[in-house]
Amino acid sequence: MTKFIFEEAMILFNRGKKIQAAQLFQDCLDKNPTDKVAKIYLERCQISNS
Repeated sequence: MTKFIFEEAMILFNRGKKIQAAQLFQDCLDKNPTDKVAKIYLERCQISNS
């Protein structure tokens, strides 16, 4: 269900676009709150931007 969103988020993350990636990782978590990998990457985005 969130595979496409997650893949797009990973592309952005790997390109250094952490703010945009974080939004998509959050979308994944909104749709699937138990997605541990999306949560980890969202945290990485937030750490990178602080």
